Amino acid sequence: MVTEAPDVAEPDLVYCVHGTFAGDREGNDVGSRWWQRGSATWQQLEERLPPGTALPADDMPLFHWTGRNSLADRLDASHRLLARLLELESRGRPYHLIGHSHGGSVIWEALITAHLMREQRTVFPAVRPYLQQLGLIPPAPRRTAWRRVADWPDPHRFPPAGRTKDEYARLSPLLELKHLRSWTTVGTPFLHYLPQHKSFVVRGWPHHAFSLVKVGQSRAIDILFAALPQVWMIIPIFAVLAALSGEAVIGLSVAVTTFLLGIVPTGWESRRSTARSVSTRAVAAREAAARFGDRWLGLWAPTDEAITGLSNTIGAGGPSYRRLCVEPTNRPTVPAEPAPPTPAELLPLPMIKLGVPGYTGRLAPDAVPWSNRIIRGPLATIVNHTAAPLAQRLVAGTMVRAAQGSDIPGTVLAYVSATPLPFDQVPDGLPVRVAADLEIQATKQTGVLGASVRQAYAQAALNGLPMRTLGGAVARIPAADTALVHTSYFGNDAVLELICQQIGRTASSPGQSSTADQDLVRWHDETAAATAAKLARYITTKT
Repeated sequence: MVTEAPDVAEPDLVYCVHGTFAGDREGNDVGSRWWQRGSATWQQLEERLPPGTALPADDMPLFHWTGRNSLADRLDASHRLLARLLELESRGRPYHLIGHSHGGSVIWEALITAHLMREQRTVFPAVRPYLQQLGLIPPAPRRTAWRRVADWPDPHRFPPAGRTKDEYARLSPLLELKHLRSWTTVGTPFLHYLPQHKSFVVRGWPHHAFSLVKVGQSRAIDILFAALPQVWMIIPIFAVLAALSGEAVIGLSVAVTTFLLGIVPTGWESRRSTARSVSTRAVAAREAAARFGDRWLGLWAPTDEAITGLSNTIGAGGPSYRRLCVEPTNRPTVPAEPAPPTPAELLPLPMIKLGVPGYTGRLAPDAVPWSNRIIRGPLATIVNHTAAPLAQRLVAGTMVRAAQGSDIPGTVLAYVSATPLPFDQVPDGLPVRVAADLEIQATKQTGVLGASVRQAYAQAALNGLPMRTLGGAVARIPAADTALVHTSYFGNDAVLELICQQIGRTASSPGQSSTADQDLVRWHDETAAATAAKLARYITTKT
C-alpha cells in the first residue's frame, strides 16, 4: 500500500526514453515495447507509481527517436528531448525521466546541452529548430534568396545577434530545469568521447598534455586557423578576372592553386572546431553532474552485455579520467601509462596477402605452364608489406567504430562507464541478489531461445523455405527479448520497485510504499550516499 500524498494540480510526469534498436519505425505510441502504452512494463509502472505521479496521458505524444547505433543520432535525439523538457518547464509541470540503454545517454546529453546553453547564454543552432517547432521561440523570419545561399547548408547557424539574445531571454528561466525531479538510467553505457589527437592541428586524447581544464589552444592559433579557409572566398574573383581578361589559363591556374591552398586549412579548422565542441562538452559534463547528479539513479548489472561489450571495444590504457581533470603541470608524477590499444590490436583480423604463384608439380600429359612469378613476386612483397597492413587497420578501425556508433570524424571513444562520469571504482549498480536473478533468468531464456531457433530452422527446412526468411521469425520468438541481461531489466520486480522508489523519493509530493522491500530501501540509501561521495570527489578535483 502507498501512503497518501496531498493533492496536486497536475501529477508529476514520468517520461520514458528508449534505447538503441528499440524504437518504433512507424512512430506508434501503442505497442509491446517497454516504453509504449499497453506494454507489460507500462502496465506495471501504472500499478506501482506512487500517488502524485503518472505516465503520459493518452493525448500526450511519447518520445521517439531513430534508435540507430549512432553518436550523431543520439545527439540529435538529445536536442529534441531537451526541447520537450523545456516545454514542460514552460508549463510548470514536474517530471521524472527513465532511460534504458542509450536512452540514458540521450537524457544525459540533453542535460549537458541545457547546462552549456545556460552558461554560454545562447541558443545552439542544433537545438533551435526543435524549439521553434514547439513554439518556445518564434520561427525564423523569411529570408531572401541571397540569405538562403549565404546560410547554406545550415540556415540556423548564423542568426542575427539580436534574435539570439531575445531567444535566450525567453529560455533563460527554463534552462534551470527546476522541475526535473529525477532521472533514472537502466543498463546505460555512458560513452565519453574526446577529441582525437592530430599532430599540429589538434592536441587531443591520448596526448600527455591534453587536459579537460582548458579548452582549445592559444587564441592567436584559433584566429589563424579560422582565417585561412577564407581564401576560398577569392576563388570566384579570380575566375571572373580570368574570364574578363582573356587569360583563362593563368586565371584557372591561380583559381585551382587557391582552391588547393584553401581546402587543407578548411579541413584543419573543421577538425579543430569538432575538438573544441567535444572538449567543451566533456568539461561541462562535470559541471552538469554537480547540478543534476543528486537526482540520478543508475541501475545496471555487472554482466550487462552492452556495457561490457562496449568497454571491450576500447581496451585498457591511456590516462585516467581524473588525471585529465588536472592541469598537466599540476599532475603528480606517475609511471608511464600504457598507450590505449589500436583497433587492429582489439580486433586482430587476418591479413589478406597476395600469393606468389609457383609451379610445384608436373602435369600428365606434360605441360610447361607460363609462370608470372618474376612479375608478381616483387609486387606481392610490396603490397603485403604496405597496402595489406593499411587495409587491415582500416577495416578493423571501421568495424570497431561501427560497433561503438562513433560516426563523428575527429572524435575517439576514450571511456565507457555505467555512470555519468567515468569513476575509477563504481558502486554496485544493483543489489547482488537482483543481479544474480537477472543473470539466471537470461541464462534460462538463452536455452529456451536456442531450442526455439532450432525448431524454427527445422520447420523451415520441412516447408522448403530459404533460411534467409527466418530473421523476422526468430525475432518474434518470445524468449528473444529476455535472453540478454541488457534487455531483461523491466521484467524484474525489484528493478521496477527501485525505479518507483526513486520517483517516490523525489516527487513533488513524496510518498513511499509501506510494504516496500526494506533490503532494496537500504541498498538505495547506501548507493545514493556512495554515488554522491564519488561525484563530489570528481567535481571538486583541483583544476
